[in-house]
Amino acid sequence: MDPVSKASFGLNETLRILIPGYYSLALIYLYVASLDRSLLSFAESFPSIMIGLGLGFVFYSWNYPNKRRVYQSGSPAIISFSAQSRLLQPSNALSSN
Repeated sequence: MDPVSKASFGLNETLRILIPGYYSLALIYLYVASLDRSLLSFAESFPSIMIGLGLGFVFYSWNYPNKRRVYQSGSPAIISFSAQSRLLQPSNALSSN
């Protein structure tokens, strides 16, 4: 594996954490600013950085795209298991003889 792919993997995972976290934090800030601008005094402080990272980690661990039904319905494993189950004949239970 070359160093470029290793670096791009790390960058990809970092962006998968930072972008959703800070995007959701920006939406929260916009909502709070629409209510009262005096509540945004902490917007440029260290806790806001940590809140953005925390939200990013929550979304990263939640992994919403993999849990969506559209990704699970076309999975090759599900298609092959359903095809195999249609080919199997029902069998009787094993006896203790």
